[in-house]
Amino acid sequence: MAKKKKFGAFVISLDFEIHWGVRDYKPARGDYRQYLLGERQSVPAMLELFREFDVAATWATVGFLFAKSKAELEKYKPEVLPNYKNTSLFPYDEKIGENEKDDLLHYAPSLIQQIKETPRQEIGTHTFSHYYCLDSGQTAETFTADLQSAIAIAEPYGIRPQSIVFPRNQYNPNYEEILLENGIKSFRGNQESWMYQVSETNQKKPIYRASRLADAYINLSGHNTTKWEDVWKGRIANVPASFFLRPFSKKLGVLENRRLKRLTQSIEYAAKNKEIFHLWWHPHNFGVNLKENINFLRKIFEVYKRCEKDWGMQSLTISETAEKALELS
Repeated sequence: MAKKKKFGAFVISLDFEIHWGVRDYKPARGDYRQYLLGERQSVPAMLELFREFDVAATWATVGFLFAKSKAELEKYKPEVLPNYKNTSLFPYDEKIGENEKDDLLHYAPSLIQQIKETPRQEIGTHTFSHYYCLDSGQTAETFTADLQSAIAIAEPYGIRPQSIVFPRNQYNPNYEEILLENGIKSFRGNQESWMYQVSETNQKKPIYRASRLADAYINLSGHNTTKWEDVWKGRIANVPASFFLRPFSKKLGVLENRRLKRLTQSIEYAAKNKEIFHLWWHPHNFGVNLKENINFLRKIFEVYKRCEKDWGMQSLTISETAEKALELS
């Protein structure tokens, strides 16, 4: 049998979390609320664009968002909970409404249903509770319980997650066996550059944040594409991120063309060299300035479609990329 030929892959993943992903530093009634409420418009707008361009995406979804009521959330609550040293990370004391109708920040069954009904969209897991895998006070036991709750609450939707995105990108290699035992076969890893390495303490250090911001406009870390043979270095497939899609900023508006060029050069590089390009963001990043953000994303998709035509690039989910990497090995 002839070996299958490699091709460039265009991968997108979204960390779908609404308030659960920022609750420790962005209060529900604070200034960031407009971004979170704006997610109710940004999700359908992105799905429409994905459908128009036939683009696949993985929606790594916090398990809490599947709940249709507070009672249902309590039903799926893990029996053992993390005891974070940083108590602000503990989500189970968050004041929430009874259901999606009266609390748009903590429930999202209607949005999940829209995602499920859109072609080529994968619903993966972002853990049940936006779980922090590298923070002090959590253990393998509490991670296992959290993951199993995430799987259980998705089951009534006919969803069985096969991929995971770790909250705050806190990949913990010690948990690979737990993932495999629960049917998770792939994850989004971090870029290799030092500025993208994650620990319990370095994520908010100014040098890391400033370097990542600069890298969005100037090539400091390279193209950040991945070779197919590097996806399955371990027992679980790692489909590393290439770039975070930063939202439109009026303050940095004069640099928009540079931001676009930075991304599209790496997409073209992946297409020409038959490697993997992986772009990610949060739906709430589009919650304000939706028109500008959608227009920017459209430009990216237009470049992808040209790469599809000229070099045979393909749009894939995280799980599909893992499967293709096995076929190509």
